[in-house]
Amino acid sequence: MPAMCLASRKNTICKALIYGFFTLFLFLQHLWLPMCGDDAYLLPLVGVRSIPEHFAELYRYNGKIFTDFTAFLFYHLPYVVWKIFNTGVFLAVAILLAQLFTQNTVADALVVCALVAIFPLGYLGTAGYIATCANYLYPLCGLLFIAWQLKRLLYQKEHWVWQFFSLPVMAYVLNQDQAACILVGGLLLALIACFLQHRSKQATAWIAGYFLVALAGYIVLFCLPGHINRMTDTLEMELYLPEYANWSLWKKLYHGYTSTVANVFLHHNTITILVYFLVFLLCLARGTLLGRILSPLPLAGFLCLKLLNQNTLLRFITDMPELSPTTTPAGLAGFAFCGFCLICLVISLWDCVRQEHRYLLLGLLILGGGSRLLMGMSPTLYASSYRTFTYLLFSLIACCLVLLQKMKVNSSKNTYSAAVAGILLALLL
Repeated sequence: MPAMCLASRKNTICKALIYGFFTLFLFLQHLWLPMCGDDAYLLPLVGVRSIPEHFAELYRYNGKIFTDFTAFLFYHLPYVVWKIFNTGVFLAVAILLAQLFTQNTVADALVVCALVAIFPLGYLGTAGYIATCANYLYPLCGLLFIAWQLKRLLYQKEHWVWQFFSLPVMAYVLNQDQAACILVGGLLLALIACFLQHRSKQATAWIAGYFLVALAGYIVLFCLPGHINRMTDTLEMELYLPEYANWSLWKKLYHGYTSTVANVFLHHNTITILVYFLVFLLCLARGTLLGRILSPLPLAGFLCLKLLNQNTLLRFITDMPELSPTTTPAGLAGFAFCGFCLICLVISLWDCVRQEHRYLLLGLLILGGGSRLLMGMSPTLYASSYRTFTYLLFSLIACCLVLLQKMKVNSSKNTYSAAVAGILLALLL
């Protein structure tokens, strides 16, 4: 018993050291973040509008009464205060990822911190770091917190009264359209899974309750005067994408898809490469012949295109990668390659992962990819830039963590060690 307590204490100290160094690393990164984009534009308004006036303005004309209002509150404080707070949010994201998708060991803490550190911080600066984090990073943290709370409730690790703390977090998450779609869609998928897997009535009832509250909350926030004004205003469309007025629903979804896969499968993205790598290792360890054949093809194809300069398959619209038109040979090749990578990835995941974890992985891909695909419904599809990939990239990080847990249980120690080494090498590069 004393030996077990000593080992547990050592693990706690090691994890604390890892998270401590991770926090220091992130804070040093934040020290160099400039005031730019919407932040530089909105900061002078601090002395012009009072806090209640700005809230009323958001309610009438913008609709982002929680997310943009949070950013406006930070404009009243020294920039370094936001940097400290934002570092803490990143730390919370890492800890919640570890709680949700790992066994929370020392090795898991190291891997989670490495994967979060690999996330391109520049993605969150495309509209100013304060404004972008308030609209993307903080809702992401809220999504993970709600999932963690629900997980603890379903496993009877806390009293149901604590669920009331999720309500203000849920309201904040629902104020960001991509995050709201993930929350409502994720709860719907979880509810369907409960019915298909014949889960307990109590678990099904709690998830159904969460789903109904989230759906009702999103409808209320969607119908705010400011949100309706932002959805119907044509100024952004005329400024950024005038031809959007003539796009059909199919074309909007098509460009939502092509702009997503262009960045994920063709543009340089370290997290996508890590997913390829981990799926390949797991298929080698426990996959069938089909998985072993298909799993290395996306990675090999990406490396070949990198050597051959794959940018010939892309065009850039307001600095955002997009597939070339399919009426050209380059566009047709790019569309076919991305479709092939997606098919190989899904089949390989299904092949190397058994039981309910395969549904978890596919659900993460659907929610992350779907949230970015829905950007095709907005005329700021390209103008919103890389920040709209935040949820997709973190869903891929979650997939990496699930795959690593499967390697721990069902593969050799060498396979798991190679996977961890690959992640640490990606961080260093």
